[in-house]
Amino acid sequence: DSVRDRVRGYGATMRSSFENEADMQAQAALLGCAALVVLLACIEPAEAGEAVFGIVAGVLTILISLVLVFAKFDAAQQRPMLKALAAFLLVLWVVAAGVLTFR
Repeated sequence: DSVRDRVRGYGATMRSSFENEADMQAQAALLGCAALVVLLACIEPAEAGEAVFGIVAGVLTILISLVLVFAKFDAAQQRPMLKALAAFLLVLWVVAAGVLTFR
């Protein structure tokens, strides 16, 4: 029961953070910083195909995070757009983690 309550609490926290624009912008900025770290780590072995995929994933994520930080969206647009972007980034980074980890 305590685990279920904790999971529900995390879900409520995530929902409220998407509704608060300042929290969403802060999360997008942190995501962009994390993507920058991956991008910089992939620059040295750039001739390998895996590194090129890491660079592309990093650049796409940085561009998306910049849009989320600086663009203004109304409430009707924000929720469906964030769900679509979250799904895209989830798939992108699951694949990137697999490609960059298991060479």
